[in-house]
Amino acid sequence: MIKIQGLYKNVWDLDEFEKYYTKVLVPKILSIPGIIKMHYTNLYHSSDKQPEGLNDIHVMTETYFESVEVMRDILSSEEGIAITKMITALSEENAQIASYIAQEKVIYAPKWIEKKAEEGEIIEIVDLDSLDLF
Repeated sequence: MIKIQGLYKNVWDLDEFEKYYTKVLVPKILSIPGIIKMHYTNLYHSSDKQPEGLNDIHVMTETYFESVEVMRDILSSEEGIAITKMITALSEENAQIASYIAQEKVIYAPKWIEKKAEEGEIIEIVDLDSLDLF
């Protein structure tokens, strides 16, 4: 599965940021055909000794696309460019932003796969090396 992952660092007003992101941006993004789903995750440090540069990361977002081609089409569309500008504007107002095109690899425990197979669920294994990302 292909996704864009965003990391938001030094968010000055986390409540205001989340409200804007989930109430304004998420509905716009999810209304675009070809986008499957989004995850919005608040991050809390498990230690006060995070490596330099990795501290103060407060939010991670993930936007999932039907395919690499669909992602490219959306990002180059007028609607995609407008949303990208809205997200980029957050860096001027409320946070530092880094984004990545991410190829998700989910690794399941063998016992879980066995259980799902016994329950009759289909488990699809995809050769991730065959995807043409760029």
